[in-house]
Amino acid sequence: MSALDRKQEKKAGGIDVSAHNGAVDWKKVKASGVDFAVIRAGYGNTISQKDERFGENMKNALEAGLGVGIYWFSYAINPEDARKEAAVCKEVLQKWKGKFAYPVFYDFEYATETYAKEQGVTFSNSGRTDVILAFLEEMKKDYTAGYYSNPDYLTYKLEYSRLKGWPLWLAQYKAEPEWECVLQQSSSTGRISGISGNVDTDVAYTEYALPKPEKPETGEKPETAKQYTIRAGDTLWDIAQKEKTTVGAILALNPEIKDASRIYPGQVIRLPGKTSVSQAKKTVTVKAGDTLSEIAAREGISLSEILRLNPGIENPSLIYPGQVIRIRS
Repeated sequence: MSALDRKQEKKAGGIDVSAHNGAVDWKKVKASGVDFAVIRAGYGNTISQKDERFGENMKNALEAGLGVGIYWFSYAINPEDARKEAAVCKEVLQKWKGKFAYPVFYDFEYATETYAKEQGVTFSNSGRTDVILAFLEEMKKDYTAGYYSNPDYLTYKLEYSRLKGWPLWLAQYKAEPEWECVLQQSSSTGRISGISGNVDTDVAYTEYALPKPEKPETGEKPETAKQYTIRAGDTLWDIAQKEKTTVGAILALNPEIKDASRIYPGQVIRLPGKTSVSQAKKTVTVKAGDTLSEIAAREGISLSEILRLNPGIENPSLIYPGQVIRIRS
């Protein structure tokens, strides 16, 4: 069953590679129009299982100007083993911390289960999900973490409801994904200049970028936006409260966010340095239990005026927490 109820907008095109792809000419890859690469850092739970070309691929991909993400292949047979894999992954990534923007993805799939069965372990849906979450929870302490999966696993082999909110790298070889995802692996037979043979190709549906370094102050400085990376469980309302701003002010700085309820872990947004009084008064953010009539009375305007300023509200009875309502033109 599909979990996607809207078409996602493509942001960038990329590839994913490991030592199996051999030596890569990253300058040629970049020149061919590739925007990002997801690079295998390793597999298993020992440092000896680091991908033999990881350092070379990281260095040259970053120098060529590509966005970079990471994946770690799972051979974990239980959550404790997954946490060990996360610890080794962090050790491998230590040198590169802060130098790449895309998530660190955990790849649990068929070969994982083949190995587990050889060790006498047969996974249940909850067991597979427990292993994935153990890795993600450990990695998110230091990195944006996500997982790699496919429709077979999402439908039949995992407890998908427990994984919602984590960035999904979806392996589905179709023009459009049928699940909400930040990346889609769309082919395994891509041909890219700089790589011998076939290579996996990917599409990004979320923009990832490293925070830009702040410029030194030179005399009087105008108010500038700062960047924030969405974490699992975040809402724009929670972020606004922590930053002492409003959802409306955040949306004004992030016009690419069309729906305030749809943000994703790893997404980079801009936050206002300071919210002006006049800016704050132009919109209100719906809280749990609010009705349009109550908002109108509280703000001293009529219900009909709210509806005029918000033509997207077709049913005045249907508003939701986190929704931004314009109250003044």
